[in-house]
Amino acid sequence: MGGADLAMDERSKKSRGMLGNAIMLIRPYKLGGTWVFDEPRVDVQREPFVGATNKLIDAVIDPEKLADAEKNGFNLIFSAQPFPEYRIKADFVREEFQGSWFRWEEGNLDCWLCAAMYYYFAESPKSIYFKAEV
Repeated sequence: MGGADLAMDERSKKSRGMLGNAIMLIRPYKLGGTWVFDEPRVDVQREPFVGATNKLIDAVIDPEKLADAEKNGFNLIFSAQPFPEYRIKADFVREEFQGSWFRWEEGNLDCWLCAAMYYYFAESPKSIYFKAEV
């Protein structure tokens, strides 16, 4: 494990779930074709979503509003519990590389969420529910 990986692992262990509410919100935006987000409460900037997770984010946004979201960013609301008008449910599959894999059955998509997930959840939730507001 490299020094950067070790630092992220230690940082994520110390802060697991520290930002967690029942319903959480981040504001993703596009940077170089990839969705990223900032979390100033823990000094995270431009944290990228990896691989197929970008496709899940595209799918959670109303297709008619996708171009606006890509241009201006959007609110991504998420929770380990269902909430009114959630759009996508992704189920935990396994942990790997300090993060976790989730499966969105309806979209036939496997997505990996990195250790930054632990700023919001003390442990990998059984499911994560998502909604976009553009």
